[in-house]
Amino acid sequence: MKHLHLTTDLISRIEEVEFLYVQDRMNAIRDFRNDPDCVEYIRRENIRAVMLPTSPNPNFNRILISGPVSTGPLGEVIDLYNAKRVSPDLDISPGALNDELAKFLQIRGYAQTNFHPVYIKPVGELSKGHSTGLRVVKVSTPEELAVFKDLYLEGWNIKDAVIGSYIERWSKYADWILYLAYLGNQPIGCAVLYLKNSIAYLADATTPERFRGKGAQTALLLARFKDATACGADLLFVRTDFGTTSQKNMEKLDLRISYTRAFWTKL
Repeated sequence: MKHLHLTTDLISRIEEVEFLYVQDRMNAIRDFRNDPDCVEYIRRENIRAVMLPTSPNPNFNRILISGPVSTGPLGEVIDLYNAKRVSPDLDISPGALNDELAKFLQIRGYAQTNFHPVYIKPVGELSKGHSTGLRVVKVSTPEELAVFKDLYLEGWNIKDAVIGSYIERWSKYADWILYLAYLGNQPIGCAVLYLKNSIAYLADATTPERFRGKGAQTALLLARFKDATACGADLLFVRTDFGTTSQKNMEKLDLRISYTRAFWTKL
């Protein structure tokens, strides 16, 4: 990343966009249920937290820590979750974790259980890639949205059909673009591009197992690269699990890990 200087401010910008993206997803649930009190968003200095106690999805009960924090405010935030019988997961970015915070979390019953790589790149440096032989379209019709929903649920192995009703609301958000990748006439993968504050977030890409290995994710990456450029974004970022095929696809297109988040869970 020769043109990118990683700072606490840059990490905070990236995590603000991800926080807003998760809020949109949770707002879709709130609006579907017609229950304005079912979600909660919490902000403190360098702390961003989301809470949806009735959901088992860990992304909806999660604390992002983007810089140094005092244990007092963090303890207060964790106590808000505990009052609703929820144990939040914590994503802690570089520069935030020190001995005092680590000891505090251990006393609270937490341990680091994983790490999450984050890839950031200036949009002007994105690879133009190559032709994959696949066709990628933006979802624009009810029929395409239905296909997107089915692929998404199958790709993420989600059995709860009601989640499809939340997904239908995503296409109504101005900052969201939904994509489908086709092999011939067969849809085989889907993904999201979220554009906010001059940052493009490549989110929620998935391919059902029966269609994997056919190039869907590379085609979806390239399509979102192109649209991030066309929409005037300055930076692009994406997350994936370490050592996965998704990471290999990204690195083939010259994306590299910019930093990693320490992932802490309550044991």
